[in-house]
Amino acid sequence: MKRKIILTILLIALGISGVLTASAQEGATPENGVSVTVYNQGTALIQDRRKRGGLLVHLGIVTLVIGLCGNFFGHETAFTLYPGQSHDFSGYQLTFTESQEFPVANTRTLAAVIEVTQGDREVARLKPAKAFYPTRPEPMTEVAIHRTLFHDLYLSLSSINDDGSATLNVFYNPMVNFVWASMGLFALGLGFSLSYKPVQKRGGSLLD
Repeated sequence: MKRKIILTILLIALGISGVLTASAQEGATPENGVSVTVYNQGTALIQDRRKRGGLLVHLGIVTLVIGLCGNFFGHETAFTLYPGQSHDFSGYQLTFTESQEFPVANTRTLAAVIEVTQGDREVARLKPAKAFYPTRPEPMTEVAIHRTLFHDLYLSLSSINDDGSATLNVFYNPMVNFVWASMGLFALGLGFSLSYKPVQKRGGSLLD
């Protein structure tokens, strides 16, 4: 159900983006064909930087809304696994294979090796860990992340227990990459807008 809602939001946002893009086209007619339409869009984007900068900012807002909507569908859980045991979470199967202890620079790192699979395919091998520093009484938590286009999967190690089991905190965060993409659109739109220079007429007035 949540996937259907997310897909609906995405389609609505893409529809809004399409309307904005179509309204910004110049010189594109049905007779021109698709290739000429794309060419005219690119030419107009270069020639009218202020208008196209505003368009990119609006597209950034749409993308940001999509990303923020993903927060309503994020969820988390915590569980304990023994070596060889698995836990199903948000379409993934998480298998605790072993614990590892190794030095990194001046720290002692204790990690749980987690095999992440979807169906019969391994998609990631993550190592959430605790880093022990000689100057700190409490260890630092190192989060392991599996990133995809539409969601991120975060694993943090709560503890490696005396019986060899590992206690994990897992968080599923959908659409987070759309937030980062919106930042790029904002920056690009701002760049286009700031690079706009009006043409000065002979009489001294400005021509947009």
